[in-house]
Amino acid sequence: LMQSICKTAGAAPVTHITRVHLQRGVDERSAKPEAANAFTKTMRAVLAHAVRMELIDTNPAMLIPLIEGSAEGFHTWSMDEIEQYEAAHPVGTTARLALDLMLYAGLRLGDLAQIGHQHIRDGELSFRPEKTRGTSNITVTIRVLPPLAESIAATKTGALHLVISERGSPFVKESLGNLTKKWCKEAGVPHCSAHGLRKASATRAAEAGATTHELMAMFGWVTTKEAERYTRAADRKRMGLSGSGKMVHLSPTRKQGEGHSEKKRI
Repeated sequence: LMQSICKTAGAAPVTHITRVHLQRGVDERSAKPEAANAFTKTMRAVLAHAVRMELIDTNPAMLIPLIEGSAEGFHTWSMDEIEQYEAAHPVGTTARLALDLMLYAGLRLGDLAQIGHQHIRDGELSFRPEKTRGTSNITVTIRVLPPLAESIAATKTGALHLVISERGSPFVKESLGNLTKKWCKEAGVPHCSAHGLRKASATRAAEAGATTHELMAMFGWVTTKEAERYTRAADRKRMGLSGSGKMVHLSPTRKQGEGHSEKKRI
Protein backbone atom coordinates (compact mmCIF):
# COMPACT_ATOMS: atom_id res chain seq x y z
CA LEU A 1 0.00 0.00 0.00
CA MET A 2 2.72 2.49 0.95
CA GLN A 3 4.55 1.57 -2.27
CA SER A 4 1.42 2.58 -4.14
CA ILE A 5 1.29 5.87 -2.24
CA CYS A 6 4.95 6.56 -2.95
CA LYS A 7 4.40 5.81 -6.63
CA THR A 8 1.65 8.38 -6.95
CA ALA A 9 2.63 10.95 -4.36
CA GLY A 10 6.30 10.41 -3.65
CA ALA A 11 7.92 9.20 -0.45
CA ALA A 12 6.44 11.11 2.48
CA PRO A 13 5.64 10.46 6.14
CA VAL A 14 1.98 9.99 7.01
CA THR A 15 1.88 13.47 8.54
CA HIS A 16 2.64 14.98 5.11
CA ILE A 17 -0.02 13.10 3.11
CA THR A 18 -2.64 15.55 1.86
CA ARG A 19 -5.87 15.42 -0.10
CA VAL A 20 -3.90 16.38 -3.23
CA HIS A 21 -1.62 13.34 -2.89
CA LEU A 22 -4.60 11.04 -2.44
CA GLN A 23 -6.45 12.54 -5.39
CA ARG A 24 -3.45 11.72 -7.58
CA GLY A 25 -3.78 8.11 -6.52
CA VAL A 26 -7.47 8.15 -7.46
CA ASP A 27 -6.81 9.86 -10.80
CA GLU A 28 -4.20 7.24 -11.70
CA ARG A 29 -6.87 4.56 -11.27
CA SER A 30 -9.75 6.49 -12.86
CA ALA A 31 -9.94 4.08 -15.82
CA LYS A 32 -11.02 1.42 -13.31
CA PRO A 33 -13.56 3.04 -10.94
CA GLU A 34 -13.71 0.04 -8.62
CA ALA A 35 -9.93 0.10 -8.17
CA ALA A 36 -10.03 3.85 -7.53
CA ASN A 37 -12.78 3.43 -4.94
CA ALA A 38 -10.93 0.54 -3.30
CA PHE A 39 -7.85 2.79 -3.02
CA THR A 40 -9.94 5.57 -1.41
CA LYS A 41 -11.62 3.22 1.06
CA THR A 42 -8.29 1.67 2.03
CA MET A 43 -6.69 5.06 2.60
CA ARG A 44 -9.67 6.17 4.67
CA ALA A 45 -9.13 3.18 6.94
CA VAL A 46 -5.34 3.60 7.14
CA LEU A 47 -5.53 7.32 7.93
CA ALA A 48 -8.38 6.80 10.38
CA HIS A 49 -6.01 4.55 12.32
CA ALA A 50 -3.37 7.29 12.14
CA VAL A 51 -5.89 9.69 13.68
CA ARG A 52 -6.64 7.23 16.50
CA MET A 53 -2.91 6.89 17.12
CA GLU A 54 -2.72 10.71 17.27
CA LEU A 55 -0.22 10.80 14.41
CA ILE A 56 -2.43 13.22 12.48
CA ASP A 57 -5.36 15.43 13.50
CA THR A 58 -7.71 14.87 10.55
CA ASN A 59 -8.27 12.24 7.87
CA PRO A 60 -7.71 13.82 4.41
CA ALA A 61 -9.05 10.72 2.68
CA MET A 62 -12.53 11.59 3.93
CA LEU A 63 -12.42 14.59 1.58
CA ILE A 64 -12.07 12.28 -1.46
CA PRO A 65 -15.50 11.29 -2.86
CA LEU A 66 -16.09 7.85 -4.27
CA ILE A 67 -16.48 7.65 -8.02
CA GLU A 68 -20.10 7.25 -9.03
CA GLY A 69 -21.40 5.12 -11.86
CA SER A 70 -19.38 2.04 -10.94
CA ALA A 71 -22.19 0.07 -9.31
CA GLU A 72 -21.70 -2.85 -11.69
CA GLY A 73 -18.19 -3.33 -10.37
CA PHE A 74 -16.16 -6.22 -11.72
CA HIS A 75 -17.16 -7.73 -15.05
CA THR A 76 -19.44 -10.74 -14.65
CA TRP A 77 -18.20 -13.71 -16.67
CA SER A 78 -20.46 -14.83 -19.52
CA MET A 79 -21.07 -18.49 -20.37
CA ASP A 80 -18.89 -18.09 -23.46
CA GLU A 81 -16.02 -16.76 -21.34
CA ILE A 82 -16.36 -19.60 -18.85
CA GLU A 83 -16.34 -22.16 -21.66
CA GLN A 84 -13.32 -20.47 -23.26
CA TYR A 85 -11.41 -20.68 -19.95
CA GLU A 86 -12.45 -24.33 -19.54
CA ALA A 87 -11.18 -25.15 -23.02
CA ALA A 88 -7.80 -23.59 -22.21
CA HIS A 89 -7.54 -25.21 -18.77
CA PRO A 90 -8.99 -28.77 -18.78
CA VAL A 91 -10.08 -30.77 -15.76
CA GLY A 92 -7.04 -31.97 -13.83
CA THR A 93 -5.18 -28.66 -13.92
CA THR A 94 -4.83 -26.34 -10.95
CA ALA A 95 -6.15 -23.48 -13.08
CA ARG A 96 -9.36 -25.41 -13.74
CA LEU A 97 -9.78 -26.48 -10.11
CA ALA A 98 -9.52 -22.84 -9.04
CA LEU A 99 -12.24 -21.87 -11.51
CA ASP A 100 -14.49 -24.75 -10.45
CA LEU A 101 -14.17 -23.86 -6.76
CA MET A 102 -15.03 -20.22 -7.44
CA LEU A 103 -17.84 -21.03 -9.88
CA TYR A 104 -19.52 -23.97 -8.13
CA ALA A 105 -18.77 -22.94 -4.53
CA GLY A 106 -18.67 -19.15 -4.93
CA LEU A 107 -15.35 -18.89 -3.11
CA ARG A 108 -13.44 -15.64 -2.65
CA LEU A 109 -9.67 -15.74 -3.16
CA GLY A 110 -9.05 -15.74 0.60
CA ASP A 111 -11.22 -18.83 1.03
CA LEU A 112 -9.83 -20.48 -2.10
CA ALA A 113 -6.38 -20.31 -0.49
CA GLN A 114 -7.63 -22.03 2.69
CA ILE A 115 -10.11 -24.69 1.58
CA GLY A 116 -8.95 -28.29 1.99
CA HIS A 117 -10.27 -31.84 2.18
CA GLN A 118 -10.98 -31.30 5.87
CA HIS A 119 -13.80 -28.92 4.88
CA ILE A 120 -15.60 -31.59 2.83
CA ARG A 121 -17.69 -34.36 4.38
CA ASP A 122 -20.56 -36.45 3.01
CA GLY A 123 -20.72 -34.42 -0.18
CA GLU A 124 -20.93 -31.09 1.65
CA LEU A 125 -18.43 -28.23 1.80
CA SER A 126 -18.54 -26.32 5.09
CA PHE A 127 -16.29 -23.41 6.06
CA ARG A 128 -16.17 -20.01 7.76
CA PRO A 129 -15.52 -17.26 5.19
CA GLU A 130 -12.35 -15.30 5.79
CA LYS A 131 -14.14 -11.98 5.23
CA THR A 132 -16.61 -12.43 8.10
CA ARG A 133 -14.38 -14.44 10.41
CA GLY A 134 -14.18 -12.59 13.71
CA THR A 135 -17.29 -10.49 13.02
CA SER A 136 -20.49 -12.35 12.19
CA ASN A 137 -18.46 -15.58 12.23
CA ILE A 138 -21.01 -17.35 10.02
CA THR A 139 -20.53 -20.79 8.51
CA VAL A 140 -21.29 -21.51 4.86
CA THR A 141 -22.47 -25.01 3.99
CA ILE A 142 -23.15 -25.99 0.38
CA ARG A 143 -23.35 -29.15 -1.70
CA VAL A 144 -20.30 -30.27 -3.67
CA LEU A 145 -21.81 -30.49 -7.14
CA PRO A 146 -20.66 -33.29 -9.50
CA PRO A 147 -18.50 -31.06 -11.77
CA LEU A 148 -16.62 -29.77 -8.72
CA ALA A 149 -16.24 -33.24 -7.22
CA GLU A 150 -14.85 -34.48 -10.54
CA SER A 151 -12.39 -31.59 -10.71
CA ILE A 152 -11.15 -32.18 -7.16
CA ALA A 153 -10.69 -35.91 -7.77
CA ALA A 154 -8.76 -35.32 -11.01
CA THR A 155 -6.36 -32.68 -9.65
CA LYS A 156 -3.26 -32.99 -7.48
CA THR A 157 -4.17 -31.49 -4.10
CA GLY A 158 -2.57 -31.16 -0.70
CA ALA A 159 -3.57 -32.69 2.60
CA LEU A 160 -4.93 -29.42 3.99
CA HIS A 161 -5.26 -27.28 0.85
CA LEU A 162 -7.00 -28.12 -2.41
CA VAL A 163 -5.23 -25.51 -4.53
CA ILE A 164 -1.46 -25.96 -4.31
CA SER A 165 1.65 -25.08 -6.30
CA GLU A 166 3.69 -27.53 -8.37
CA ARG A 167 5.91 -27.98 -5.31
CA GLY A 168 2.89 -28.91 -3.22
CA SER A 169 2.81 -25.75 -1.11
CA PRO A 170 -0.33 -23.65 -0.50
CA PHE A 171 -0.87 -20.16 -1.88
CA VAL A 172 -1.68 -16.89 -0.17
CA LYS A 173 -4.65 -15.07 -1.66
CA GLU A 174 -2.46 -12.37 -3.24
CA SER A 175 -0.55 -15.01 -5.19
CA LEU A 176 -3.81 -16.64 -6.25
CA GLY A 177 -5.03 -13.27 -7.48
CA ASN A 178 -1.96 -12.89 -9.67
CA LEU A 179 -2.26 -16.47 -10.89
CA THR A 180 -5.92 -16.01 -11.77
CA LYS A 181 -4.99 -13.01 -13.93
CA LYS A 182 -2.31 -15.13 -15.62
CA TRP A 183 -4.73 -18.03 -16.23
CA CYS A 184 -7.36 -15.66 -17.62
CA LYS A 185 -4.81 -14.10 -19.96
CA GLU A 186 -3.76 -17.55 -21.18
CA ALA A 187 -7.41 -18.35 -21.88
CA GLY A 188 -7.90 -15.17 -23.88
CA VAL A 189 -10.17 -13.49 -21.29
CA PRO A 190 -7.78 -10.98 -19.66
CA HIS A 191 -10.65 -8.68 -18.67
CA CYS A 192 -12.13 -11.36 -16.39
CA SER A 193 -11.34 -11.64 -12.67
CA ALA A 194 -11.81 -13.92 -9.68
CA HIS A 195 -14.49 -11.66 -8.20
CA GLY A 196 -16.27 -11.51 -11.54
CA LEU A 197 -16.46 -15.30 -11.47
CA ARG A 198 -18.10 -15.19 -8.03
CA LYS A 199 -20.63 -12.75 -9.51
CA ALA A 200 -21.27 -15.20 -12.35
CA SER A 201 -21.86 -17.94 -9.77
CA ALA A 202 -24.42 -15.81 -7.92
CA THR A 203 -26.09 -14.79 -11.18
CA ARG A 204 -26.47 -18.41 -12.27
CA ALA A 205 -27.89 -19.40 -8.89
CA ALA A 206 -30.41 -16.53 -8.93
CA GLU A 207 -31.49 -17.30 -12.50
CA ALA A 208 -31.97 -20.93 -11.48
CA GLY A 209 -34.45 -19.76 -8.84
CA ALA A 210 -32.38 -19.34 -5.66
CA THR A 211 -34.10 -16.99 -3.22
CA THR A 212 -32.54 -14.01 -1.47
CA HIS A 213 -31.98 -15.96 1.75
CA GLU A 214 -30.64 -18.98 -0.10
CA LEU A 215 -28.08 -16.74 -1.82
CA MET A 216 -27.15 -15.23 1.55
CA ALA A 217 -26.50 -18.71 2.94
CA MET A 218 -24.59 -19.85 -0.15
CA PHE A 219 -22.31 -16.82 -0.50
CA GLY A 220 -21.88 -15.85 3.13
CA TRP A 221 -23.65 -12.48 2.95
CA VAL A 222 -24.98 -11.22 6.28
CA THR A 223 -27.51 -8.72 4.88
CA THR A 224 -30.07 -9.00 2.10
CA LYS A 225 -28.67 -6.04 0.11
CA GLU A 226 -26.11 -7.96 -1.95
CA ALA A 227 -28.32 -10.99 -2.55
CA GLU A 228 -31.27 -8.85 -3.65
CA ARG A 229 -29.17 -7.36 -6.46
CA TYR A 230 -29.06 -10.80 -8.06
CA THR A 231 -32.64 -11.88 -7.32
CA ARG A 232 -34.00 -8.58 -8.68
CA ALA A 233 -31.93 -8.93 -11.85
CA ALA A 234 -33.05 -12.54 -12.29
CA ASP A 235 -36.70 -11.60 -11.71
CA ARG A 236 -36.45 -8.78 -14.25
CA LYS A 237 -34.97 -11.18 -16.81
CA ARG A 238 -37.69 -13.77 -16.20
CA MET A 239 -40.45 -11.15 -16.41
CA GLY A 240 -38.90 -9.60 -19.51
CA LEU A 241 -38.81 -12.94 -21.29
CA SER A 242 -42.31 -13.82 -20.12
CA GLY A 243 -43.74 -10.44 -21.06
CA SER A 244 -42.09 -10.24 -24.47
CA GLY A 245 -43.56 -13.62 -25.33
CA LYS A 246 -47.03 -12.13 -24.95
CA MET A 247 -46.37 -9.30 -27.40
CA VAL A 248 -47.11 -11.57 -30.35
CA HIS A 249 -50.81 -11.09 -29.51
CA LEU A 250 -50.50 -7.31 -29.77
CA SER A 251 -49.62 -7.15 -33.47
CA PRO A 252 -51.89 -8.49 -36.27
CA THR A 253 -50.35 -10.65 -38.97
CA ARG A 254 -49.20 -8.52 -41.90
CA LYS A 255 -49.62 -9.47 -45.51
CA GLN A 256 -46.54 -9.54 -47.68
CA GLY A 257 -45.64 -6.04 -48.82
CA GLU A 258 -48.06 -4.37 -46.39
CA GLY A 259 -46.66 -1.30 -44.67
CA HIS A 260 -44.32 -0.32 -47.53
CA SER A 261 -45.25 2.73 -49.60
CA GLU A 262 -45.08 2.34 -53.38
CA LYS A 263 -44.29 6.00 -53.85
CA LYS A 264 -41.57 7.95 -52.15
CA ARG A 265 -42.93 10.80 -50.12
CA ILE A 266 -41.11 14.10 -50.70
